[in-house]
Amino acid sequence: MYGFLMAISRYYFTFVMVFFLGFFIRALVIYKRKGYLKDISSKWMRILLLIMIASATLILAYDSIELTFSLPTLLFGLGLMTLVVGGSFLFGRDFKKVCPLLENGMLFLLSIGLIMLYRLSPGLAWRQLIFATLGFVLSLLDPFIFKFLKNIEKLEFIFLMTALILISLVTISDMIGGLLNISIPIIAVDQYGAANQISIIGFAFQPSEMVKFLYLMFLACALRNKPKPSRPGKMVFIEISSAVLILALFSQGDLGNALLIFLVFVIMVYASRGSKRLFFAAFIIAGLTMALAYTQFPIVRLRISAWLNPWTADDGSGIQIIESFFAIGSWGPWGAGLGYGMPDLIPVVERDVIFAAITEEFGWIFSFGIIITFLLLMIRFSSVTAKVKRPLFIMMSFGYSIMIAIQAFVSISGNIGLLPISGVTLPLISYGGSSVFVTMLMFGIMQWLYGNSVDELIAEIEAKKKADEEAAKAKEAAGK
Repeated sequence: MYGFLMAISRYYFTFVMVFFLGFFIRALVIYKRKGYLKDISSKWMRILLLIMIASATLILAYDSIELTFSLPTLLFGLGLMTLVVGGSFLFGRDFKKVCPLLENGMLFLLSIGLIMLYRLSPGLAWRQLIFATLGFVLSLLDPFIFKFLKNIEKLEFIFLMTALILISLVTISDMIGGLLNISIPIIAVDQYGAANQISIIGFAFQPSEMVKFLYLMFLACALRNKPKPSRPGKMVFIEISSAVLILALFSQGDLGNALLIFLVFVIMVYASRGSKRLFFAAFIIAGLTMALAYTQFPIVRLRISAWLNPWTADDGSGIQIIESFFAIGSWGPWGAGLGYGMPDLIPVVERDVIFAAITEEFGWIFSFGIIITFLLLMIRFSSVTAKVKRPLFIMMSFGYSIMIAIQAFVSISGNIGLLPISGVTLPLISYGGSSVFVTMLMFGIMQWLYGNSVDELIAEIEAKKKADEEAAKAKEAAGK
C-alpha cells in the first residue's frame, strides 16, 4: 500500500507544480491587464504550497516497517509550515504593500529546497531552516532601516570597506594560522578546493555570500547617476575596487563567486554607461583570467576536464557529473517518487547538484517548473525595477535581479552539463546557510521596493487628481 502511495506521489507533486505555475501566470496576466495583484490566484498558490509541504512531510516521516511516523520529521514539516504562514502574516503587517507573487515564489522555491535537503540530510535541513528564518526576520526590519536611512547613498564607501574587510578575514586568518601553526578562534576552512569559509568557535559561515550583497549595495550607490565623461575618476575607482574584490575571491579559489561578481559588475556598468567597448573589453579580460585560473588552480583543471569528458577521467573527478546525468536521465518526466531515488550516490549533492537530485525524484516536468518559477520571479523583479523612481532603487532592484538570475543559470547549467560545475549555489534551494540568508534579505528589500513604488504611484495619482480638480475649479471660476 505504501509503495502504491509513493508511486502515486510521482504524479501528485508534478500536478501541484503545474497548478502553482498556472495560478502564477494567471495572476501576472491579470496584473498586466488590470494593474493590481489582489486576485484569488495568490491565495490558491499559498494553499498549494502548504499542501505540498504537508504531503512531502508525511511521505518522509512514514516508516513502512514500523508503520509509524517520525516525530522529528513531522516537527520539521511543522516548522516549515510555520515559517510560511507566520512569515507571510508578519510580512503583511510589517510592509505597507506586499507583492504576493514575489512572496509565494520565494517560499515555494525555499520549501522545495528544504524538503529535498531533509530527504538528503535532516541535520543540514534544520540548519538551513534556521538560516532562512533569520533571513526572514531580518527582512522585516527593512521598512524601519530605509525609513531611518533616508540618504543611504552616503553609505557607499562603508558598504565597500565592509565587503573588503569581510573577504580579507579569510585570507588573513588562513595566513596567521599557517604561519604560527596554532589553533585560533577564527580560522579559514578549506572546503572542496576553496578557502572561502570562516569558523568562529565552531560556527562556520561564508563571507563571500555577504560580500555579494554588500558589493551590490556599493555598486548601486556608485552607479545611481551616470558618470560624467569630464570626471572619469569615479569610474576608475569603481573599476579598481571591483577588481580588488574579484582578485581576492580569485586568490582564495572561490572562482564561482568571483565569476558571479564579475558578471554582475559588467552588466550593471553597461546598463549605467552603455559603453560597448568596456563591455567587450571586460569579457576579454575574463577570458584571460579564466586561462590563468586553469593554469594556477588544479581544481579548475579537474572540473573543466570532467566537464569536457567525464567518462574518461581516471582520477574520479567526473563521477559527480556522471551521477548527475544518471539522476536526471533515469526516471523520465515523473521521477522516481520522493524517497525512491538514489541521490546519495552523487558527491556533494546537497551543495553543487541538488537540481539533479530533485529531477531524479520529482521528474523532468517538476524541475522544468523550477526553471519557469525563476523566470516568472525575474519578470516580477523587472516590473518592480521599471516602476521605482529613485535612481538608487532602480540600480538595487536591477542588481538583485541579475544576481539571482545569473546564479540560477550557472548552477543549473552545471547540473545538466551545459557549463562546468562551479560550486555556485542554486538560490533558495541548494544547501548553504549564508547563501539562503542573503537571498532572503534580497527578496525582503525587493518587497520593500515594490511597496515603495506602489506608494509613489498612488501619490502621483492623487496629486494628478487634485491638480485636475483645482484646474476644473479655476476654469469654472473664470467662466463665472
